Amino acid sequence: SPTALPRTMQLMPTNVPFVCIALNDNSIKLIDYMNEANQAEIQTTHEEITAMRICPNGRYVLTGGNLGDISLWSIRKKILAPEAMNDAIQTYV
Repeated sequence: SPTALPRTMQLMPTNVPFVCIALNDNSIKLIDYMNEANQAEIQTTHEEITAMRICPNGRYVLTGGNLGDISLWSIRKKILAPEAMNDAIQTYV
């Protein structure tokens, strides 16, 4: 199988040595760049990831797809979890 290549990447805005990478196979990886270790990976439901941003507090990753779809992912204990919408609503409402 072909190697997935990065589409976009962003450093975590907090004091955590992680980088979040969106790959062309439509997965997202959270990598500890100090230890060169893959901390988490999730396969998104996007046909194609076209955008990715990390919340300024480092708790959420927002991804956008080529069909106008968006997903909000929760980063908890170095794990990407798709139930972020309920978590975000409880946090910011």
